[in-house]
Amino acid sequence: MASIILPTFEWTRSCAQLARQLEPEDELLVVCDHEDDPVASAELPENAELLVAGEPEGCSGKANAVALALEHASQDRIVLTDDDVDRTNWVTWGGGVTFDRREIDLEGYVGDLRRTVSDDALLAEYTDEVVASREIVNKVYVPGGPRVTYERITRFATIFYRFAPRRTLAILGLFLAVAAAGILAPLLVAFGVTYIARDRYRSLGVDRRTWVFAVPSLLLAPFFVLAGIVRPTFVWGGRRYHWPDTFDVTVVD
Repeated sequence: MASIILPTFEWTRSCAQLARQLEPEDELLVVCDHEDDPVASAELPENAELLVAGEPEGCSGKANAVALALEHASQDRIVLTDDDVDRTNWVTWGGGVTFDRREIDLEGYVGDLRRTVSDDALLAEYTDEVVASREIVNKVYVPGGPRVTYERITRFATIFYRFAPRRTLAILGLFLAVAAAGILAPLLVAFGVTYIARDRYRSLGVDRRTWVFAVPSLLLAPFFVLAGIVRPTFVWGGRRYHWPDTFDVTVVD
């Protein structure tokens, strides 16, 4: 028995796949922002309940939706998931997690959700151990384009920096050190980072040749990390957020 929390604007194919896997005792909490979102008029499964979170104030739209659903969840086992993954052999990063409400400070988690941006990075602050299955990794398709990619990468960097600033700076230092080493031994560093990227693609079962861009990615990575640290705002899900501190969020009109 579990309470599955699904923030979404529309009833997607992956939502239907998830619904077909529910046990009779499970409850599916579908959360949207507004009553005129497409999912609000969709035909939901029998054991699904639609929740309307409204506009966020002081947090992200995702965090606002998750907080509302957690207040309505009736089961001890909680599943946070997304609407953009195939449920047939998957383990989602970020929002795709399961935890027992009895093992965390749920009230504190809900309260902090309503004053921050990332539900999954915040949950890591409330849990002692996270276990992931690397054998079943699923592709998640995301929109491309320079602007969208810039917003997404700097958002990730901002989230990482807000919740783990020392680790972020350490990784930034590592990128800069490897780039500096490339000046002294360019061929060796270029071969090394390209080989590592190719090996990681193979270990994850990703059949793409973008590993050949490992060297330019290494050179650009520090700039994206720095942008995530110093950039005053970023766009996520159609909203622009100003996030100067971990628990200080403003939704910019």
